[in-house]
Amino acid sequence: QEDRPLTRGLFAYMLRRACRIDPGATELFAKAIRLGECRCAVKTCYYAGLLANGPEYEPIGGSEVLGAIIRAESYLDTKLPE
Repeated sequence: QEDRPLTRGLFAYMLRRACRIDPGATELFAKAIRLGECRCAVKTCYYAGLLANGPEYEPIGGSEVLGAIIRAESYLDTKLPE
């Protein structure tokens, strides 16, 4: 929604998908039982070095988004075949 800030969890989920990082087993399990993929996506992005760890419900700031996008670009340059 327009009036709600972007949360760390939703951004992490979108970032994980954009970087084509496979979800971990925990994320697949969370999806299966509708527990919430965003929490697991934060951990996945944290372990990939793309995003700082924190609560998935916390709003994410613009500077942190920009930093994550820059790290994602480097990640894609090194991880994906040309």
